[in-house]
Amino acid sequence: MNLPFPHANLVVGFLVLLVGFIFHWLGQLICLLNWELAARIGLAEKDIPPEYKDYELGMAVADVIIGWTYGLAGVGLLWGAA
Repeated sequence: MNLPFPHANLVVGFLVLLVGFIFHWLGQLICLLNWELAARIGLAEKDIPPEYKDYELGMAVADVIIGWTYGLAGVGLLWGAA
């Protein structure tokens, strides 16, 4: 088949792994496991009200629960799966 960009699955797979899995999922996992470390390295805000911190932790839990699919999708794209 004559594709205009034949290696798009490799580029997109790498970007999904880099941005989605490593940056997003790993960053949220760090926020979930150690909030102080995440605040120190700039992943989370330092001085926020407690009710906002609870909301942010809830979002981190949700992102960690579903974020592993970025890794699955990225690896699938690199292997050439449709």
